[in-house]
Amino acid sequence: MLIKPPTMHFSARSVKNLQGIDPILARVMRIALQYALVPFAITESESGRHPVGSIVNIVALPAGVVSWEPCYYQLIADAVAEAATLCEANVKWVGQSVLLQSTTQQECGHFHPA
Repeated sequence: MLIKPPTMHFSARSVKNLQGIDPILARVMRIALQYALVPFAITESESGRHPVGSIVNIVALPAGVVSWEPCYYQLIADAVAEAATLCEANVKWVGQSVLLQSTTQQECGHFHPA
């Protein structure tokens, strides 16, 4: 007998932070949470350098604690890629190039439509 894993839900704060962003990007992030091997939260959904609603920033929450370990962001990015495929959307993960450049780790959680 197969047991279905529990459905993951964003916190009220993450749901609020998803408001006003591109609806396809929001959908991708909601679906990605179901595929992610590491829970994550939405920390913000816009930045002064980008059009309002065009980006999502996340934070990894392994064991319910904020972490900037790159391995967690790779797992989340894999889930976002899977969700984007399901939604027939193009989503870019900025964190991959950030990890290669070893710059600020907080940029690891930056996603936007490609």
